[in-house]
Amino acid sequence: SFPTRRSSDLVRMMGIRRWLLALLPLLFAFSAEAQEQTLQKAKRYLDASKGLQIEYQLTIGEDSEQGSYYALGEDFCLESPSIRAWHQGGNLWVYIPQNGEVNLTQPYKEDLLELNPLLNLNRISAKTFNLKESTTGAVTTIKATPKQKEEIEWLEVHLNSQCEPLSMRVKQRSVSVPIVLKVTKLRQSATAQMKQKGFFRFDANKLPGVAVIDLR
Repeated sequence: SFPTRRSSDLVRMMGIRRWLLALLPLLFAFSAEAQEQTLQKAKRYLDASKGLQIEYQLTIGEDSEQGSYYALGEDFCLESPSIRAWHQGGNLWVYIPQNGEVNLTQPYKEDLLELNPLLNLNRISAKTFNLKESTTGAVTTIKATPKQKEEIEWLEVHLNSQCEPLSMRVKQRSVSVPIVLKVTKLRQSATAQMKQKGFFRFDANKLPGVAVIDLR
């Protein structure tokens, strides 16, 4: 009877194993779906259709600075000590005080992501990234790793209990340390200034004597 019992146990264990193997893809699918839902909630906070105001602290290694980002639809304006940028009508003006000139271009999406790393969140999905979600206290962390090799090695976003972005860490292959962006204020609204014509365009009167280099 012993060989028969051992054979029966083996058959039962093989059956359980097949059941688990069949179930695992479903578990991962449910997990990915839940993470996708969390991401979608977070992405809603970056909707600029009615206006978006973000104040942040950007840190790369030992260098850190405060900045502000204003957006309305596809138009935006960025202000920080090291760079100022205006984007409207497909044109991008970038002023770097150290260079003392304004470069005018028609940018690629990647160029816009470099100006505001938080916007990387909009392109993260379970289709192109492996997602891992964890929760510590009231903070949820989603780590995204590209399924195919690209400039970003990994991205990590921290969300509060309402899925509002608190901070983001981005590791690029071309940069030895992660880029850390901490959101100090996020408001989905437009100020009266943002609604004024020309707010999102470079105004030469505000930077007299600065040359504009047209690279379009």
